[in-house]
Amino acid sequence: QKSKVRISSSDMVYTGLINKVTRELVLKDVEQVDINMMSPDAFKQFENDLIIDILSNGKIMLDGALLYPADLSVALKNNSELINDTKVRLYVNDMASMGTVTDVQKTLVNNNLSQISYPTDKS
Repeated sequence: QKSKVRISSSDMVYTGLINKVTRELVLKDVEQVDINMMSPDAFKQFENDLIIDILSNGKIMLDGALLYPADLSVALKNNSELINDTKVRLYVNDMASMGTVTDVQKTLVNNNLSQISYPTDKS
C-alpha cells in the first residue's frame, strides 16, 4: 500500500520549509506528497473545518487521528469545538468501501454536521 501525505498550508509559509518537508518525506519512502498552498483567508477557513479521510483499509482519520468508523460518533461528541455550522471536508480514497462512506455520512448528519464537502483537489 502506498504512503500518501497531504500538506495544506498558507501561501505565507516559507516555500523552502515546504520543500524541505517534502524532501524528508520522499527520503522516508512516502510515494505521494500532495501540496495545497492557500491564501491566508482560505487557510484560516480550512483550519476551522473538520477534516475526515476515509481510507482504503476501512478506517478513517479525524483531523489526523486514526479511528474505526464505529468510533466516529463518540469522537464527535467529545469534541467540544464542534458547532452545528462546522464545515466538514470529507476526503474519500478511491478504494474506500461505499458502506464506510455511507456510515460516515450518516454519523455526521446524526451529529448535526450536514455541511459536507467532497474536495476533488489534493488539498
